[in-house]
Amino acid sequence: MTVFFELRLKPLKMTFERGVEKLRQMHVIDWKSGHSKHKSLTAATAEQLEIFKKLEVPKPTTKSLVVSDF
Repeated sequence: MTVFFELRLKPLKMTFERGVEKLRQMHVIDWKSGHSKHKSLTAATAEQLEIFKKLEVPKPTTKSLVVSDF
Protein backbone atom coordinates (compact mmCIF):
# COMPACT_ATOMS: atom_id res chain seq x y z
CA MET A 1 0.00 0.00 0.00
CA THR A 2 2.77 2.43 0.92
CA VAL A 3 4.60 1.83 -2.36
CA PHE A 4 1.42 2.32 -4.41
CA PHE A 5 0.64 5.54 -2.53
CA GLU A 6 4.15 6.94 -3.01
CA LEU A 7 4.28 6.00 -6.70
CA ARG A 8 1.01 7.86 -7.29
CA LEU A 9 2.20 10.89 -5.33
CA LYS A 10 5.70 10.97 -6.84
CA PRO A 11 4.76 13.84 -9.21
CA LEU A 12 3.84 15.86 -6.12
CA LYS A 13 7.18 14.94 -4.44
CA MET A 14 5.22 13.69 -1.45
CA THR A 15 5.98 10.76 0.85
CA PHE A 16 3.38 8.34 2.18
CA GLU A 17 3.62 9.93 5.63
CA ARG A 18 3.19 13.47 4.30
CA GLY A 19 0.22 12.46 2.13
CA VAL A 20 -1.53 10.78 5.05
CA GLU A 21 -0.78 13.80 7.26
CA LYS A 22 -2.39 16.11 4.70
CA LEU A 23 -5.50 13.92 4.34
CA ARG A 24 -5.88 13.61 8.12
CA GLN A 25 -6.39 17.36 8.25
CA MET A 26 -9.91 16.84 6.92
CA HIS A 27 -12.38 16.51 9.76
CA VAL A 28 -15.96 15.37 10.26
CA ILE A 29 -18.03 17.91 12.14
CA ASP A 30 -21.05 16.66 14.13
CA TRP A 31 -23.62 19.03 15.54
CA LYS A 32 -27.18 19.18 16.76
CA SER A 33 -29.79 21.76 15.90
CA GLY A 34 -32.92 21.30 17.91
CA HIS A 35 -33.82 17.64 17.48
CA SER A 36 -31.82 17.20 14.26
CA LYS A 37 -28.32 15.73 13.99
CA HIS A 38 -25.98 16.93 11.25
CA LYS A 39 -22.60 15.86 9.84
CA SER A 40 -20.33 17.73 7.48
CA LEU A 41 -16.73 17.69 6.32
CA THR A 42 -14.25 20.49 6.45
CA ALA A 43 -13.49 21.84 3.00
CA ALA A 44 -10.70 20.08 1.13
CA THR A 45 -7.66 22.17 0.29
CA ALA A 46 -6.28 22.32 -3.23
CA GLU A 47 -3.43 20.07 -2.09
CA GLN A 48 -5.84 17.48 -0.68
CA LEU A 49 -7.88 17.54 -3.89
CA GLU A 50 -4.68 16.94 -5.88
CA ILE A 51 -3.85 13.95 -3.65
CA PHE A 52 -7.30 12.42 -4.29
CA LYS A 53 -6.83 13.06 -8.01
CA LYS A 54 -3.39 11.39 -8.11
CA LEU A 55 -4.71 8.41 -6.11
CA GLU A 56 -7.70 8.22 -8.48
CA VAL A 57 -10.20 8.17 -5.63
CA PRO A 58 -13.16 10.50 -5.18
CA LYS A 59 -13.11 13.16 -2.49
CA PRO A 60 -15.08 11.87 0.49
CA THR A 61 -18.55 13.22 1.12
CA THR A 62 -20.76 13.00 4.18
CA LYS A 63 -22.68 10.22 2.37
CA SER A 64 -19.50 8.15 1.94
CA LEU A 65 -18.47 8.40 5.59
CA VAL A 66 -18.84 5.66 8.17
CA VAL A 67 -19.15 7.59 11.39
CA SER A 68 -20.65 6.41 14.66
CA ASP A 69 -23.57 8.33 16.14
CA PHE A 70 -22.86 10.72 18.96
